[in-house]
Amino acid sequence: MTVEIIDDGMAELRLRQQLAKARRARITVGIHGDDTARDEAGQTNAQVGAFHEFGTATIPRRSFLGGTFDNRGSAIGAAIDRAAIEILEGRAGTERALGQAAQSMAAEVQAYMSDGIDPPLGPAAVKARSKRLGGKAADNDRFSGDKPLILTGQLRQSIAGRAHFTPGADE
Repeated sequence: MTVEIIDDGMAELRLRQQLAKARRARITVGIHGDDTARDEAGQTNAQVGAFHEFGTATIPRRSFLGGTFDNRGSAIGAAIDRAAIEILEGRAGTERALGQAAQSMAAEVQAYMSDGIDPPLGPAAVKARSKRLGGKAADNDRFSGDKPLILTGQLRQSIAGRAHFTPGADE
């Protein structure tokens, strides 16, 4: 079997275009403006997320975004590395490769939240959580004991990763 490689002279140009597009790209991970709906107390997921990410006078800081980057930086770096390799090898366009990297980063944040973020809930918060579930905490699959941020899953599910592209002069 013989393999013939034909270079149409355009491969380098296509690669340069993809790399130029990647330089104009940015990835965001978090609660985006159009994903903020929430059912309880009239607060949005973005508000609840900010309360926990930065803390308030009554809620301790539980940084799920910054904490992910601090504790799972190697996994996030690996997602970016995979995207760069796919682009360089021509296996994926910039939009697809960076979009997948953004989704991988969001999955890391969600997993970090599921693992539990310090500090755990205090006894009063655990009691209030149990009461909110009708006192059936032990029988309720959603009850997470003293693990914060995951009672309903709304906040965790609102975490998304997106790749954004600024058009260039050649587009």
